[in-house]
Amino acid sequence: MNRRLSLLSFLVLILSCSKDTVTSTPTPEPTPKFSLVIAASEGGAVSTSGGTYDKGTKVTVTATPDGEYLFDSWSDGSTENPRDITVTSNLDLTANFVKKKYSLSISTSGEGTVTEEVLVQGSVSDYNSGTKVRLTAVPNSDENWEFIGWEGDIESTNPVIEIDVTDAKTLEAKFMRYFDYYNTSYELQKSNIWINYYDILGENGIDYGSIAFGCPEVIADFDGDGYEDWMTAPSYYQQDLGVLPLWFFKNQGDNSTFIKKELEIENHIGTWNARKGILGDFNNDGKPDVAYPEQGVDIAGGEESAPSILISTPDGYTMRKLSDRKVYLHTGASGDIDNDGDLDIIMSSQHILTTFLNNGDGTFIETNVVEKDPSSEQIGFVSMELFDINRDGNLDLIAGGDENNLPSRVYFGNGSNFSYINSKIIPLTEPWRGTLDYDFADIDNNGTIEIIMGRFKNVYEGYFIEIVTLVDDEYITISELVDNSEADNIRWITWLRVQDIDNNGSLDIFSNDRGHLGYGEYRWEWNGNGFTKMN
Repeated sequence: MNRRLSLLSFLVLILSCSKDTVTSTPTPEPTPKFSLVIAASEGGAVSTSGGTYDKGTKVTVTATPDGEYLFDSWSDGSTENPRDITVTSNLDLTANFVKKKYSLSISTSGEGTVTEEVLVQGSVSDYNSGTKVRLTAVPNSDENWEFIGWEGDIESTNPVIEIDVTDAKTLEAKFMRYFDYYNTSYELQKSNIWINYYDILGENGIDYGSIAFGCPEVIADFDGDGYEDWMTAPSYYQQDLGVLPLWFFKNQGDNSTFIKKELEIENHIGTWNARKGILGDFNNDGKPDVAYPEQGVDIAGGEESAPSILISTPDGYTMRKLSDRKVYLHTGASGDIDNDGDLDIIMSSQHILTTFLNNGDGTFIETNVVEKDPSSEQIGFVSMELFDINRDGNLDLIAGGDENNLPSRVYFGNGSNFSYINSKIIPLTEPWRGTLDYDFADIDNNGTIEIIMGRFKNVYEGYFIEIVTLVDDEYITISELVDNSEADNIRWITWLRVQDIDNNGSLDIFSNDRGHLGYGEYRWEWNGNGFTKMN
């Protein structure tokens, strides 16, 4: 009995100990899940809109732009695309898209502006894809420029165009200014440009120590870009060295910077001591031409040269001689002498007087339409201009010699010729007998044209500005209107110009060369009572 109890006690003890050493397995916790929301802004789509994912899940998303858009960035700042996202928390992402941007490059040639008006904006910035722009070309009307067309990605002659900006575009608005060269050579010298010849030569690095300038210079738009250029026919100081080519200086668009360039000139024969540049449209093609009276060697009995002409062609220019005769010429002028619609040319010196009547195409018949004072032994004139001084529709010839042998006169034209019989003498103030140049202006606005002359005494000594006016059908001097107090001390002006060169409403008298061949700027200005020397 006791033995049985002991055994039972032992078994109970065994079972009790076994139960205490058994380990139970816990239930696993659920995996966290997070929300991933992916959206697209205007202009594109995303490959997935997201969902609910277990923590640690990797999700790949791609942002795809529409045709006129570009992917820009995700809302959290990332620019990665496609993008791998490891889900670790709730996340909202937006793919941002922007309109494609295109450059609209607009330039101008000539003088004018382009205004831009956005009609339909594709986005918040100008020139985003889908923007509609209206462009308006506005020429500079103050200087007589006009719009001639658009070039580049759009070609049109309409000054207003509308552009849908769907790709990059380059446009140029072209403006042009056309000059009328069908006029007298006198009128055509009235450019608004006033330049210093020798400064321009120096700026171009030209050594002009042995070369002379100042007589045959003209200003005109020779290359057809709307800006007036400078053309000169230089000559050697040592004149027996002969011919020099014409030199062309291109206006850089500011009317003060001129760069020496090559102008296309066929048969470029050049000139030999040309004494004047006579500007005009001699072949009626709208382009400027220049005739040159030449001397050759400026010594009595020296070798002479025939006059020449630079005349335009469809491709550029060409040169030829106006005459087969070699003669000594000192002056010239051009205008429609016979009223037939083309420009004729008169050239002269003390030794010759000749006329080139235009056939209408820049070819000429050499003749003579001037009957001078038969009592004078001098054959021709030293200086001359063509100008309708009595306003009857016929050009008049204002010309003179050395005043001792052939006084200055107005030879009134009749539409075919000029005669001493129908002329008036131009008086002078002693001892200023030499006449260099003539100009014309209604100084006091009373309807009468005054004649303004540049004079010298003896052989190119000093400079005196003579003014005469018509009173009781005779010309009288009114030179007291000019400050000539320094006349004995200043150098003679080669070519005189009378116009309002500084645009202040008052007439100026000045040298065609602003630097006056290195002698300094000469200018007189009208003050209401007379011309005051400004420097």
